Amino acid sequence: MEGLSQVHLLSERELQVFSLLSHGYSNRELAALLGVTERTVKAHMAQILAKLGVESRLQAGLVSFAHKLPAHISDSEGSDPGS
Repeated sequence: MEGLSQVHLLSERELQVFSLLSHGYSNRELAALLGVTERTVKAHMAQILAKLGVESRLQAGLVSFAHKLPAHISDSEGSDPGS
C-alpha cells in the first residue's frame, strides 16, 4: 500500500495524529484529544500527507488502518487465498 513504507519518516507528534486517523476523528476532535489547536492539527496533516506521498486524508487514514494490522495480515495483501 502506498505510503506504508514511509511511516518511519513521521515525527512523534505526526505519528500520534496518524494513529488517530484510523478512528475517523475530525480535526476538531483530534485537536481536543491532543490538546492543540485545530490549525496545528491541519499543519500536522499537511506534513503527514507530504511524507506519506498520499493526496488525501482518506488515503492517509487507510494507511493508518493498514499500519495497525498484524504483519502477517498486511503482508498477505493481494495474495491468492487458494495458493
